[in-house]
Amino acid sequence: MEKPQTLINLSAVRGNLRKQPNYVASANFPAASGWELAKTGLRLVQKSNSCEQVGIGVGKVLDHKLFCGPVGSYNPEFKATSPLEKAKYTFTIGQPIEPGFCEDYEQMFLNLDKIQNSISYGKDRRNMLDPVTKTI
Repeated sequence: MEKPQTLINLSAVRGNLRKQPNYVASANFPAASGWELAKTGLRLVQKSNSCEQVGIGVGKVLDHKLFCGPVGSYNPEFKATSPLEKAKYTFTIGQPIEPGFCEDYEQMFLNLDKIQNSISYGKDRRNMLDPVTKTI
């Protein structure tokens, strides 16, 4: 006997995400976030407690723009000082397929742009957002 497929109610998932304070598409996310000096630059923090800000967002990873190999951008040559757990992975996120999340993606992009603009200097801001392709 085959196991029936479980369908995910994306409207309910979106509704639950929108209640989370760290949902990047929420109207309160930019106001709750701030910048703080770190060892090698600045880091995004929660204004309420100075802990690192962890945001939740929904997007689609664009597979034609993955900037990593089978082990990400990890270089085994540096395994003594930088283990695989600390490797940074670079990928590009675009608009999701589900229409409800598309609206949230637009707001998430605007919120991230607002946060980036609060610390960026000059007009060349290619660090996180691509305003032409609307990718992150």
